Amino acid sequence: MIMAGNITVMKAGTVIVGMQWGDEGKAKILDAMLEDERFDVVARYQGGANAGHTIWHNGKKHVCHLIPSGILHPDVTNVMGNGMVIHIPSLLKEVDEARAAGGDPDNKLMISSRATIVLDYHIKKDSEGSGVGSTAKGIGPAYTSVADRSAVKVQDILDDTALRAALERFRQKNPGADIEKDWLELREARPKIGHMVNDTAHYLYQQLRNNNSVLFEGAQATMLDKDHGTFPYVTSSNPTAGGACTGCGVGPTCIDDVVGIMKAYVTRVGRGPFPTELGGEKSAEHCEEKTHVLRFELDMFGIPYSLDEKDRPMYEPQDPKILDMLRSNDDFTKGVAMRLLGGEYGASTGRPRRCGNQDLVVANYAIEINGIRHVALTKLDVLDNHEEILVATAYTDPKTGETLDHMPDRRDVFERVEPVYKRLQYGPASEKVAGCTSWDKLPDRAKRYVEFMEKFMDRPIKYVSTAAERDCMIVR
Repeated sequence: MIMAGNITVMKAGTVIVGMQWGDEGKAKILDAMLEDERFDVVARYQGGANAGHTIWHNGKKHVCHLIPSGILHPDVTNVMGNGMVIHIPSLLKEVDEARAAGGDPDNKLMISSRATIVLDYHIKKDSEGSGVGSTAKGIGPAYTSVADRSAVKVQDILDDTALRAALERFRQKNPGADIEKDWLELREARPKIGHMVNDTAHYLYQQLRNNNSVLFEGAQATMLDKDHGTFPYVTSSNPTAGGACTGCGVGPTCIDDVVGIMKAYVTRVGRGPFPTELGGEKSAEHCEEKTHVLRFELDMFGIPYSLDEKDRPMYEPQDPKILDMLRSNDDFTKGVAMRLLGGEYGASTGRPRRCGNQDLVVANYAIEINGIRHVALTKLDVLDNHEEILVATAYTDPKTGETLDHMPDRRDVFERVEPVYKRLQYGPASEKVAGCTSWDKLPDRAKRYVEFMEKFMDRPIKYVSTAAERDCMIVR
């Protein structure tokens, strides 16, 4: 803490935010930042169990849906902010999983007393279908309850009288709700998580005042923001950097850096416009089918696989058939190959992610909306077998013939735009990106691609992920 005149100057925090439509690999970058910059606190500011942040710890895969991604770092306190919507049974399961993986949630996890609880009614309501590709985790209906002032808050768990009153208030607003299951589950949860409930806004203020460093983590990404994304095909909260302030209860002067996370290509889950999608409408419709999971696609293209102990298909991403698909003249087939190479299946839902070429119009829009200062690039290794990379640097509007060098604000325009591509020669693949940990050892073709994006975005790419494993990271 520093005194400047009569004003206390506090340490400011850092926000990490997705620059595309989510699934950019934020958890791995957060993990690298915890190692590189030594943050004391990780605070998540919005969303619920519709997120799936995958991290690797001691050679094992661990997925966080609710708990912040720093839970396996012994010196980091993890905060679930007031902007989150929390399904308590799912949280209890994650707490147990974190303990089993070596984390210490009893001492290193803090839950905002002002966070909202996802009730059984919310999940049933979400399962009826929203028409926008919802994960059916109750997220949207829970945020609706906040807006109509009927929400049950985490603090209500701590007292029987308060909990019953909150549930009855919810039932009055939602006459079809059966609250008795929630009553039993939430009372049973009290001894398990009650000691984790706290005034997290005050805690974060004190941490910053004491010159401790805080890393604010969102779920989803810029293009899914309810105000700045591809409405109505968006999430129900604000994943953009400004959401860290309202979602954790900190003022804007408490943040001085924003790190944007983007893939070396683009993916999207669910419905909505996606200008650079490989396969276009055919791909979108294919990925929408609930039966079109990983095993379906492996069978569809004759890719060999085996089943693990949980009956999940295991396959070799570098299988010759997949590499042949990548060289196909059919964009839909190329998109499936990209999905198989990158393992692009949702950590929360298992749904196939729609895959497409890099889009720097979207990237620059994310920079504008979030105030991004540094960029982290993930999954560069997935492009190892590409001979050419297509990068969208502008759009054309086929209705007017106009060329757009920025994101159109009208959704009818964005739904019909076509990408203007810059073609970058990338092959041959004799030198691999996969596993590189040094910029000096990165193949020249990959360096040129990174430097092209840096110049176009006018932002430095500080982190480059070269494989899924924790140590496969270049820090520049």
